[in-house]
Amino acid sequence: MQVITRGLDKIEQHILRPSVERSYTTTVYNSEKASHTYNYREPEIKEYVFRGGMAVSGSQTGQYPGVVCGSDFHLGDFGKGNKASRSQSPFWDLLDPKHMGKQIELHVEDKKRYKFTEPVNIIFNLGFYYHWFYEDLALLAFMRNNTHKIITNPLTGYQRESLESMPDIKARIVELPQPWVMEAPEIHVYSKPDSGQGATGHWVAEFLRTTYRPRPAQPRRRIYISRNSDSAARGVDNEDEVRQFLEARGFEYFDSFARLDLQAKVDLLHETSVVVSAAGSNLSHVYAMQPNTRVIDFNHKFLTGVEHWYKSVGTVAQLEWTSCGMQTGSASGRARLKNNNLMVDMALLEEAIG
Repeated sequence: MQVITRGLDKIEQHILRPSVERSYTTTVYNSEKASHTYNYREPEIKEYVFRGGMAVSGSQTGQYPGVVCGSDFHLGDFGKGNKASRSQSPFWDLLDPKHMGKQIELHVEDKKRYKFTEPVNIIFNLGFYYHWFYEDLALLAFMRNNTHKIITNPLTGYQRESLESMPDIKARIVELPQPWVMEAPEIHVYSKPDSGQGATGHWVAEFLRTTYRPRPAQPRRRIYISRNSDSAARGVDNEDEVRQFLEARGFEYFDSFARLDLQAKVDLLHETSVVVSAAGSNLSHVYAMQPNTRVIDFNHKFLTGVEHWYKSVGTVAQLEWTSCGMQTGSASGRARLKNNNLMVDMALLEEAIG
């Protein structure tokens, strides 16, 4: 099928939330202690409505999903994209999303096609923890504005667990195995609330705080969340040294935090006065922590002061956030340098803890 890549300028769209300028300040330790202010623009949330059309699920990993109307293949901020997916998709041989207006061959004839006779919503779910909680899940709340079915890629166990708190939404979800082609008389898709490097909307953190409530408790625990057995990226090369150092100072060690159920994670963080961890999705639920409690994370020196991730969430929860720039260590299970393991500077960590 020959199509021409297009943006979304001519597609019917509605602004559901306006954009907001944000600013917050954290403590940063690299070679010395300093304050660092982050500035970013919280993106507006748009609903795009396609009157008739055919949606495709995108690359093997769900990147660059799109909607075909006539001979136009529409791409935009309702989906995510990475470089590898420009040439790794069951739908195309090569995609150039930075230059629209190009003709490509879209391979849809051999894909299973699903037809719906009523309007549908689509959430293009990547299956990654951060993207689900901070980009996809909160958007489902906007779909309460209609009663249409919600089409998505197959859900993981933790995604199904998270939907237990949204039973009305869960009842409307239809999972389609990838790669899929879907037709409907009306297709509703929604822009993502992340503006890059984890600069997410404050409203997302508020949504999570309201939806996933911890049991009441005093914040007395001090914990270290390890990534070495839970993640393929940003583990700690000198993990044993870090563990011994922290346990000697009364910290509890969690090497399987990801395997706790959602309520247990929320409850644990609500009971915590200080959490230490490498940066990553293990900090997704810090919104449950209590005001004036502390997060000490460590990341590569070249990313300290650059990436946001959960720091903006800490602002909403009124946390004291300290980021430590650490030496880049050995290669991890994920290729990019930013995903390498870390070598923790013990003197710097001791100074940050105080």
